[in-house]
Amino acid sequence: MRYKSLLSDDQFWKGSEELSRMLNCILANLELSDWSLVQLFEQLSYNHYKMGNWELMLKSKFRIKMDDTEKLHPDIIAIFNENKKIAKQFYKCSRRKLIRSLLTLDRPHVNYNLIIKLLNENIVHNEKIEEACRYIQMPPDEHTYHKPKLARLESNILFHLELPFFHKETRMLKSEFNSASVILYRWARFKLNPVFEDMPEDISSYHNKLPGYSLKIIYEPAILYYCMKICYIDSKSAGTLWHIHSSAALLDDGQLHFYHMTSRDMPRGGAGHSTFSKPSFLQELVNKVGLADINRLSSMAQFITNASGYEKTKEFINNPDRKLPVIIITQRLDATDSNYDKNSFKDGYDMNTFYVNGTRLAKVIGNYSHVYMADRCIAEMFALDNHIGHEGSDGCIYIFWPLYTRKEPDIFTKDMICDTQFDFNRLIFHDQNITEKAFRHKLVQIIKDDNISH
Repeated sequence: MRYKSLLSDDQFWKGSEELSRMLNCILANLELSDWSLVQLFEQLSYNHYKMGNWELMLKSKFRIKMDDTEKLHPDIIAIFNENKKIAKQFYKCSRRKLIRSLLTLDRPHVNYNLIIKLLNENIVHNEKIEEACRYIQMPPDEHTYHKPKLARLESNILFHLELPFFHKETRMLKSEFNSASVILYRWARFKLNPVFEDMPEDISSYHNKLPGYSLKIIYEPAILYYCMKICYIDSKSAGTLWHIHSSAALLDDGQLHFYHMTSRDMPRGGAGHSTFSKPSFLQELVNKVGLADINRLSSMAQFITNASGYEKTKEFINNPDRKLPVIIITQRLDATDSNYDKNSFKDGYDMNTFYVNGTRLAKVIGNYSHVYMADRCIAEMFALDNHIGHEGSDGCIYIFWPLYTRKEPDIFTKDMICDTQFDFNRLIFHDQNITEKAFRHKLVQIIKDDNISH
């Protein structure tokens, strides 16, 4: 506001000269306080010198951070006790010169003995102290150079999805394949065209390598086969490689299948836990072509409003061919009838009658899981089938894992949902509902962790 300002004082403080003078007073007080603190510790150091508290004298005089458990060697204490004039020579040493001596060392382990040794070598030159320091074992530098050893990188899966495309009877497989291939190719070209400038604008096979980058695309429309493999070095994290493998292909079952894997290789202990990384093209692929896990994936929540819909959902949950998790969000039992209409469930529905907004949840994870919202009249059916009492069915949320995982369903009751909170922030909750977004994010994280665990 003053020292580093590009504006002159006359321009910046024009019309507020009294405020400029006030700032000068504040700055003067800060400088006075700084000077006063130094004088206070200098006096404290002198008092410890007079009382023979040699460690405290050094600490208050030189004010250098060190472990409070550090001790001055008994041989040096004996020399100081025998001849206070020697101790006074060290008391009078310059703090600035000591710091310069420390800066010549590579990550020194600072203690009282090292301070005495450096001061004696550079300023005092006392023979008794020199002799004593000769037999005192000084701690090694905190950073010791070790020759790096070659080791294999650790591989982490950051996103994985393998599903058939959703086939419409009104569309030809070739048309669906072309649409999917174009989406994948456009994404690859947008991502890597700055590196591989000769990459054709129209979809085609392509293979190229440059230091840190590799791209291989195989495009064979005659047999409905598209495959791309990308490898590139991370420009921000040292020693980190990214791998992306995507394909759209007609398999022996007569269906078009989609495969995607994002993984990362990095040094051991490089960045802690894995980071979820969903490809940005997935949303377009789901919307324009479609992916099917028995039922079509959707970024919109599906609604269960009657017994028939409940039976279909239960049949879907128990289907052994299902590959992705199913989240069921049941309506609160205290929901009023004001915005409730069985015939227009989607249009007249009040999302506040759920503890978690399923429509928002589906927008985030609907491309790699199924999200359902069950009416209050269905909630007790889910509770009964999962051995939950009437009170526990109020706004209950279920995660049904694919049968091949052999994992029991995760069930979250009203109390469990309401006990989940963010740090308080007025921007992260809606209509005073602090827990809604907090638990919704928890569900997202659970599904993401499950995706990268396979």
